[in-house]
Amino acid sequence: MGESLSAVSVMPTLIRLDDLALLLVEGPDALTFLQGQVTCDVKNLSEGAVTLGALCNPKGRAIAVFRLFRHHGRCDLLLRSDMIEAVGDLLRRYVLRAKVTISDAHRQCSVFGLLGELDGNSAVALGLSSAPPEVGHGAAAVNGAWVLAVDRDRKYLILAPNETATAIQKTLVEGKLAVPGSPTEWERADIRDGVPSLSPATSEEFIPQMLNLDLLGGIGFNKGCYTGQEVVARTHYLGAVKRRMQRFRVNCSRIPEPGARIACEHDESPIGQVVSVVEVDDFCYELLAVVTSDRLQTHSVRLWSSSGPEVERLVLPYLDAALARDQSTT
Repeated sequence: MGESLSAVSVMPTLIRLDDLALLLVEGPDALTFLQGQVTCDVKNLSEGAVTLGALCNPKGRAIAVFRLFRHHGRCDLLLRSDMIEAVGDLLRRYVLRAKVTISDAHRQCSVFGLLGELDGNSAVALGLSSAPPEVGHGAAAVNGAWVLAVDRDRKYLILAPNETATAIQKTLVEGKLAVPGSPTEWERADIRDGVPSLSPATSEEFIPQMLNLDLLGGIGFNKGCYTGQEVVARTHYLGAVKRRMQRFRVNCSRIPEPGARIACEHDESPIGQVVSVVEVDDFCYELLAVVTSDRLQTHSVRLWSSSGPEVERLVLPYLDAALARDQSTT
């Protein structure tokens, strides 16, 4: 998925991701509890697998998007640190008599992103017992750390206890097995891969299909009931989704903010909203935005208002393939 990234070189880039945090859901009833709360099929997720998912309100609007990693009967939810308190509090309200413990591991665990080839030397340095994990799976690493392969080849997340994190960073960077990078590089990779991320400004604005979670394996349509499931299922079985998250580029003098509206030229009525944004050059930004798909084919699209800067649509391979399939069946 996605296109080649200029940030990826022969030597991989190691990026500390302090804006991501872990919420741990564990206990005898952890899997059953989460199965009734989130969009992804937790029970049918294999041991050591990782998937995208969302937590919705009763109206089917996504409160937060996360990556869920299942291992040893426990589920680690990786999401934005500015959403973790709200998500943790909400999940705890539904625990009732379930034998589940929900805890914020933000202060005990560090998160790194790794962009690039994880060769034999790097794998050995991380303590992997065999080859790097395949996309969608995790592997145990050194001293309680985990390496998760996400989205596509050469894109990994490393979850490490704080006492291990410093050693991992030192081993890879000082050992010349990786070069240090900035969080912006990871944000660029997520946007170019079409991975949604909800902030407080965009929480509860979109149903999961608008964020393409159905195309990314983040919705289980045969898993049974969960909060918001009726709306999500109805949208799925009634036909094509009219609003989809797409990728764009815009040149402007100030950074677009999540939640900013997208409009058509000569028409002030909004056709979408910005989900996430990253700077790619001076006064040049790439963004993901949920928009009404059919309006893109006939209208020039603008940011903020009908007279705002023009927004250029960019390729998003998994979405473009899905839209082509939809058109061929209509």
